[in-house]
Amino acid sequence: MPERSRLRAARLPSAVAAVLLLAPLAGCTLDPAEVPDSGATPARTIRATEPTPVATGAVTEGDTVSQLITRCLARYGLNERPPAPDGSLSETEWLAAQEAIADYDRTLTDCSAEALSTDAPAPTIAP
Repeated sequence: MPERSRLRAARLPSAVAAVLLLAPLAGCTLDPAEVPDSGATPARTIRATEPTPVATGAVTEGDTVSQLITRCLARYGLNERPPAPDGSLSETEWLAAQEAIADYDRTLTDCSAEALSTDAPAPTIAP
């Protein structure tokens, strides 16, 4: 009989702990709200009443900045950012690839600053 009471005494704290852990979670599992069929509106197509506006001057000015950056990168012989090195490279090849990426990023930053500092008019946003 004393062994049974020991087993109960050992199970009681674990049962209390389980109840204390699961009780707060019981409120999180509520049933979803029921929405009657009349509450949902059917999908419908909305047609535009006016033609889509043509590209504004701001887009053209952004294109100009982009072209200036591309030309600057081309002066340095750069086109696209080098790919990230994979795990199959040796340590020296990996370091060379990382250095090429860092060089590209520095050059891109310099070219972006140069392109943005040109005398091109600042883009305006229409109200």
